[in-house]
Amino acid sequence: MSNPLAKANERLYRLPAKRVWPVAAALMLGVTGVGAVNLAASHHTVQVQVDGKTQQVSFFGNTVSDALSAAGVEVKAHDSVIPVPSSAIYDDSRITVATAKPYMVTIDGKTREVWSTATSSADILSDLGARGSTVTLAASRSSERSPLSTLTHVPTTAKLLVDGKTKDVKVSPGQGLKDLLQAEKIKLSPIDRVTASRTKDGLVIRVVRVVRENIVTESDIPNKTVKKEDAKLLKGKTRITEEGKHGKRRLVEYREVVDGKETVRTKISDKVLAQPVDRVEVTGTMEPPARPAAVATAPDSPSVAAAESSVPPAAPAPTGSPKAIARQMLAARGMGDDQYRCLVSLWNRESGWNYRSYNRSSGAYGIPQALPGSKMASAGADWRTNPATQIRWGLGYISGRYGSPCAALGHSHRVGWY
Repeated sequence: MSNPLAKANERLYRLPAKRVWPVAAALMLGVTGVGAVNLAASHHTVQVQVDGKTQQVSFFGNTVSDALSAAGVEVKAHDSVIPVPSSAIYDDSRITVATAKPYMVTIDGKTREVWSTATSSADILSDLGARGSTVTLAASRSSERSPLSTLTHVPTTAKLLVDGKTKDVKVSPGQGLKDLLQAEKIKLSPIDRVTASRTKDGLVIRVVRVVRENIVTESDIPNKTVKKEDAKLLKGKTRITEEGKHGKRRLVEYREVVDGKETVRTKISDKVLAQPVDRVEVTGTMEPPARPAAVATAPDSPSVAAAESSVPPAAPAPTGSPKAIARQMLAARGMGDDQYRCLVSLWNRESGWNYRSYNRSSGAYGIPQALPGSKMASAGADWRTNPATQIRWGLGYISGRYGSPCAALGHSHRVGWY
């Protein structure tokens, strides 16, 4: 005589894919845990439906198995997954998971446990097809289920772990994980992970926060100082012909943080926004002109008298407006009206020929805008108030660095200072 219970189980395991997942295939394709992000994988957003409840999942991966792992869905041996976990995944794909539940079936007085993805007892009894037999069905509590399925069949207390805190929560019979989290007012992002497991201490529900973001960092690129020599500048003199400036770099990195711990960080781009500009420092190499040697003779000798008679009388001190004083001093240096016009333009730009002109940002002072103004003390102690002292110092500065007012003006036009 054939065994109706054996036949019933044989028929049960022949149910369509929407109801039963064959044991051997399920073991081969099972998803366990949440793996680290594969940096070579692509980013997708898919819909994952588990027992009729749908959630959107954004993740890095290439297969259905990767999507289920990111969603925190653990596929058991008897569950049904469409498409199969090894299938390739694409944006806007829909993954359907039907979780199988254990039931105690009694046929003609003989009882054993069976698994089914059916959603009602009527469907299960219909699938068993044990016609002419006495069949009863009862829910089995021998195994834990997927996090999105019913958590318990009896009132119980679970430990809820979220945001670094542990809380005891009451779970009602038939209550799903999503309903429980909503009741506890816990908000989830599309990439947060939720797991439910049974341990020796009872039911444990864990919410794992996941943050994926791009980190943008801008930093300076240091510039260099370049030293050059200038044969037209007196030896021992130094000037800066280019102040220089730092460059700029922008680094973009991707990172993933799981429950406050950084698990992935990788460079996306590293771009130079601005190249550094070198600081140029020029040192003079021109030897100063030699001074005529003094002739030592007796005071009353004819040669001394002849020398004294050949010395021209001292030039009168320049007088008049600052511009008039400058014209006289230029003429004494053998320079004509062309150089005077250049000097007028140059110091019009610098100070407007105001001997009390003071630049608050740089500290430059006077008609020539000496920096600092105390440099002009070499031309006279009254450098603060005497235009003639300032002009004398300014002409000496121009002669030493540029040779002439027109050369200084040309430099000022090119770089904005002289």
